[in-house]
Formats: sequence, C-alpha cells, structure tokens
Amino acid sequence: MMGMRAVLCVSIVVFCSLAFAEDVVWEGFEGKNNWVMVEWRNSGRGRMEVSKENPSEGTRSLKVRMNREKKTDREKVGISREGYLNLSRSESITMDIFCGSDDGLAVSIGFDAGDKGAYYESVKKPLKMGWNKNITFGLSGNNYKCEASDWKFENTIPDRSSITKMHIVIYRPSNVISEETVFIDNIRIKQRDPV
Repeated sequence: MMGMRAVLCVSIVVFCSLAFAEDVVWEGFEGKNNWVMVEWRNSGRGRMEVSKENPSEGTRSLKVRMNREKKTDREKVGISREGYLNLSRSESITMDIFCGSDDGLAVSIGFDAGDKGAYYESVKKPLKMGWNKNITFGLSGNNYKCEASDWKFENTIPDRSSITKMHIVIYRPSNVISEETVFIDNIRIKQRDPV
C-alpha cells in the first residue's frame, strides 16, 4: 500500500510538471485587438488589422503590412502590446507567422522592462515563404540587444518580472521596396517547470 502511494505521488508530480511545462496561448487575436503599430524614429510605415486570413489556431490572425515606397524608408515595422507581464518563470515565447513572400523577411521580439522601461530586443529569426510555425525566442539567454550594450546582442533581460510592453518587429532587406504582408497568430508562453 505504501509503495502504491509513492508511485501515485510520483505520477502526480510528473504529470503536474509536464502540465506546467506546456505552452500557454497568450494571444490568439480572437478578441479585442490590443496591439498598435509602433512609431519609432528608425521604423518604417505599416498598418495592421485582425483578419480571418491565415489563422494557425482559432479563426483570426493579425495581418501586418509593411509599406514601402522608396529605398530611404526604414527596413522594419513594429507592433506592440502594452500591459504588465511577469515572465520571470517563463522559458520562451513562441508564435506562428505566415509570410506572403520569399524576399528574406525576419522577425524579432522586444520588451520594455523594469521601472524605466529599458528596451531589449532579441536576435532576428528568418521567415520563409508560407507557414513558419513554432518560431521560438528563448528568454534567459544573453542574446538580447539594448542601449546599455551599445545595441550588441550580448545582454539578458534583467527584470523579466516587470515587462510593461511586448513588441514584435518585422524586418526586410534594404533592397526590397515592395509592400510585404505577414500574419501573426498563436503567441504562446512556456513556463518553467516549478519543481
């Protein structure tokens, strides 16, 4: 009987550990749109809307269009969602992106963190034409750039417990001047195993 209880307890712990290690959908774009286009000095123009086109889960995705009319425009657009987010026990952020071209687009994520809202941005991940499922950005590595590192990818996010804004940044090569469209969906947060 004692052995059976021990097996049951171990089974419960293992089950709970696996359950907590699962990705949790943080944003599926099924409700009100809480995202806005960023207006940085070094970003280009774009527009976005919730769309029924190309969802990877549910019925809607976020359609982001990059305008481009001349080569002097910036090579990136960003979207952001404001609101407190505690990522101190999180391992990664994962998302799905449908890319409408093979022009060499890429994506990164960024965070405003801490009392002063310092900006941290991840390394870029390339996007191929079509579905790019499970694009994952680790949160604990030293592969984030910020002003304090002179924008070199050598920092961690020091205060992941007080994220005030999350950003998604879409990049394109400087020689591409056409409009580009991506569809973002199924943004998940993976929590660290609490055991």
